[in-house]
Amino acid sequence: VNEYRDLLHFVTSFNQAFHGFRAIVFTPYPFPLVQMTRLFLFFWVYSLPLVLLQQLENLWTTLLIIFLITFGFVGTEYVSMTLDDPFGSDVNDIDEKGMAEMVYEDIYVTIYKADGGKSASQLRSRVQERYESGSGLANYKNDLKRADFWKKS
Repeated sequence: VNEYRDLLHFVTSFNQAFHGFRAIVFTPYPFPLVQMTRLFLFFWVYSLPLVLLQQLENLWTTLLIIFLITFGFVGTEYVSMTLDDPFGSDVNDIDEKGMAEMVYEDIYVTIYKADGGKSASQLRSRVQERYESGSGLANYKNDLKRADFWKKS
């Protein structure tokens, strides 16, 4: 009974995380907001030196302040562009495949304890087959259309 409860908990947690990721990925960021933010950043960075040169007397201090502020704003813009798509294939993106593999391993262990090695190996081969056949979201949509996927093996 505890193994089935654990398995249900793993599957429920994975489904909640999957749909949370889906909501993040498919929620568009408003392009006019991005456009206006970049426009304000452009005007701020290129008008700041004109204002500071009149306010401050020391040229080197002014140049240092301009560099630090410009570096900070442009760096913040770069971070926002990176965070716009956290599920890509860059090095610093979220490793959703690794997280899914950890959940699958927990499910395999639970099924192995509950139903034995044959059921666990069938599930492992089925998941591996699906992973090799294409993207997960396309497989997810195709599974909803296939009646034979849901039948018991």
